[in-house]
Amino acid sequence: MKVVDYLVESLIELEITDVFGIPGGVVLDFVYALNKRKKDINTHLLHHEQNAGFAALGYAQSTQKMGVAFGTKGPGILNLTTSIAEAYSDSIPSLFITSHSLDDTSDKMRVIEDQEIDIVPIFKSITKYCVRVNNADSFIEELRKSICLVNSGRKGPVVIDISSRIWNSEILENKLKEKIIENIDNSKNNFEEAILSIEKNLNKSKKPLLIIGDGIRQAGIEKEVVGFSEKNKIPVIYSRGCQDIMSSSKMAFGYVGSHGTRYTNYILSEADLLISLGNRLSFPIKSKSFLDIFSKCKLIRCDIDENEFMREIPNSENFQCDVKEVLKGLFNKNIENKNIDKWFDKCNKIKEILWNSDTDTPVNEIAYLLDNLKNTGAIIGDVGNNEFWLSRAYEFSKNKNKILFSRSLGTMGCSIGKTIGAYYALKKSVVCFIGDQALQMNPQELQFISNNKLPIWIVVVNNNSSGMIKSRQIRRYNSEFLLTTKETGYSMVDLEKLSNAYDFDYVQIESVEDIDNKLIDCDYTKPLFINFIVDENIDLEISLPIGNDCKDMEPKLDETVLERMKNL
Repeated sequence: MKVVDYLVESLIELEITDVFGIPGGVVLDFVYALNKRKKDINTHLLHHEQNAGFAALGYAQSTQKMGVAFGTKGPGILNLTTSIAEAYSDSIPSLFITSHSLDDTSDKMRVIEDQEIDIVPIFKSITKYCVRVNNADSFIEELRKSICLVNSGRKGPVVIDISSRIWNSEILENKLKEKIIENIDNSKNNFEEAILSIEKNLNKSKKPLLIIGDGIRQAGIEKEVVGFSEKNKIPVIYSRGCQDIMSSSKMAFGYVGSHGTRYTNYILSEADLLISLGNRLSFPIKSKSFLDIFSKCKLIRCDIDENEFMREIPNSENFQCDVKEVLKGLFNKNIENKNIDKWFDKCNKIKEILWNSDTDTPVNEIAYLLDNLKNTGAIIGDVGNNEFWLSRAYEFSKNKNKILFSRSLGTMGCSIGKTIGAYYALKKSVVCFIGDQALQMNPQELQFISNNKLPIWIVVVNNNSSGMIKSRQIRRYNSEFLLTTKETGYSMVDLEKLSNAYDFDYVQIESVEDIDNKLIDCDYTKPLFINFIVDENIDLEISLPIGNDCKDMEPKLDETVLERMKNL
């Protein structure tokens, strides 16, 4: 069997159904080999390698299968860089396949050969593993290692750069008998110690909280977390982008952070025990706003990646372990906390009092739109003010669909590519929320959506400005705007003309009434472009000013509400 055929067979064996990329001279053998097996695996040609990478990530995030993207040498692989970094930051299982034609490289020469570049030092800091493979004898070993690393421990991206000279080389018969192993995990697993500590502290705590993150999704234990929290009546808070894990549970108490929901931050400030499961605690926990909490709140952290414990937090216990094993063990424990009913009731009262304080006009309208979405498989959010409006809107809506964001890296313009990958993973319509500025970063994939007639809705949350930066200019530069408004250098394409150019149906929404009147008859099976108008003068609310106590968000609560909070 040839190297290229073995690679394709391995992907099929791993039940990868779709790969994304852009062909180039040195990867054409791979493209043709994929095409020979098109009944088993689909190849999708996008218009930019960055979006091919994002599509692979959307596929992976929607299924927890490994996402696969490919590109040619030189600028092709470099165009994948941002999506690779995104996969590394958000721990997304992904394999990036590239190729080269020159086996020998030298860091002494600026130009070794046209389009040739040694990618290993470039990607060393943003991959779990990056390797150049120059001979058929080592190919299987390197492929096995790559796939193992993608799925082991804290998941993430691997880049394998294969010499074009070996694509059609025959693999030795004895090598073919070696099986692809999906997961080898040699990390510590102190789950038993974690279980004992959590049980002990839960039984004596008066105000416990669980905080969960994407590690729960990656471990495939969403239902188990909900079941454990409901069985023991423990309130749950979470990172932005993990709302869907708890969307159907009465134990859900919002997402935390500087732009989190006010009631969530308030509840966190009251807790005496915080149990972190699969959450990196990457909200600004080292800031005064959150760090002071841990002078009175004990923290128990469970994470598969010991490097996460480099973020030192006072009054904490750290356990490197598999959260799946922790939760399995906790189910068999009897948590007998006599204080929990009182604490649960207080959390509900805080949420009830502060509920309306977390909504503004964009949030209310987007929430109404979410409530009226039907037959959708996922919601993908982009970066900017729109992501926070969408996050809050999801929180206040009845929508239960999977919701995905660029969390750690905050990659503006990633969502259209991810939406394409999510569609192929789920085989259901997908809705993409993107800001007007982000849209202009990667609009070319509208052509892919249109050409393939994908049931994808693009909702452009359009305030005709660079809203997030404008919000900072309001606070830090006394509203002296620069390059963020149409008067100071920002410009916006005519969205209706753009929609027509890509042969999308077009709807403009300016009110709740428009949602009722204009979307009621829209076809979910066809591409749709929605221009969702937001007043450019609306600032991003709610937010936590630097240095404020985490429950002291802006705009300030009125005195009546504050008095009710004091009397709880």
